[in-house]
Amino acid sequence: MHIYNLEEKANLLIEIGERLQKLELGVLPTDTIYGLSTVADDDDALRKIFRAKGRTSPCSVIAPSKDWALEQVPTHFHKKLSALWEEYGARTTLLFPLAPNNTIAASNTSSGLIGFRRSNGWIAELASLIQRPIASTSVNPSGQAHATSIDTISTQLIPSIDFALDVGSLKAQASTLIHAYTDALKVERR
Repeated sequence: MHIYNLEEKANLLIEIGERLQKLELGVLPTDTIYGLSTVADDDDALRKIFRAKGRTSPCSVIAPSKDWALEQVPTHFHKKLSALWEEYGARTTLLFPLAPNNTIAASNTSSGLIGFRRSNGWIAELASLIQRPIASTSVNPSGQAHATSIDTISTQLIPSIDFALDVGSLKAQASTLIHAYTDALKVERR
């Protein structure tokens, strides 16, 4: 696993974007924890996350733009998604139903829902740069503590990881989950 740090090079975001485009699996910082990440629109890439974690439950998706996110949900949810996108910023995951013509990899759509992870950090910039959605889930086996630094990545996951971006310690706080697929919003603080 190659570990990048912020001082390593000027074109760091571009290089990491190229690695994601090659369907590599990386550890990337969100606003709160490190996430096991790859592109969300390719089944082969997502299977790498599922194999590493030993599960197949869907991952959160960092959208390259609000317009892209709107294309993924049924038309009658566009107004609601637009409003929530503006109201809730980083550290939030917005759960919506998927449109039949969505571009998310089939292996990440088993629930019929998509969780748009809102972030203001590196990972959001990266999704915008490569113009592809990025799937991300915590870098820990289920039931164990979240990775808040590169040093806390589970040793059982390391063999599956191609690269990591080290930005130092992060706050160990999961995102607020907003269930927006029914008439009444349900806000779940985790």
